[in-house]
Amino acid sequence: MIDYRQIRAARALLNWSQADLARASDMATSSIKNIENENSSSRKESLAQIAEAFDLNGIEFIPGTGLRLKNDIVTIHDGKHASTALLDDIYTHVQAAVHREVCIIGARIMHQGQRLVA
Repeated sequence: MIDYRQIRAARALLNWSQADLARASDMATSSIKNIENENSSSRKESLAQIAEAFDLNGIEFIPGTGLRLKNDIVTIHDGKHASTALLDDIYTHVQAAVHREVCIIGARIMHQGQRLVA
């Protein structure tokens, strides 16, 4: 499970305030502040919400107390429902992102096999 040091470091990497993280994780800013200041014992559910918000915004937590930016910036959707999966991914990202912007460059649709690369 992530700890307060990773949360602070991840916020710094994304240049997020506590309020930005609160919005992205659907939590109160005071809860984020308490977790980071170790004022209360953190619930596993709260830490999971925070970890998910960071995950959706490109942060990968590594064993110990480390973290890094994700390398997987390319997502491939194959099959009959590729376009639906792409739109679902976009929707999920926009809902979780603090700035709610999406930029898609070079989406390629191949009609044989219904493969979408974005």
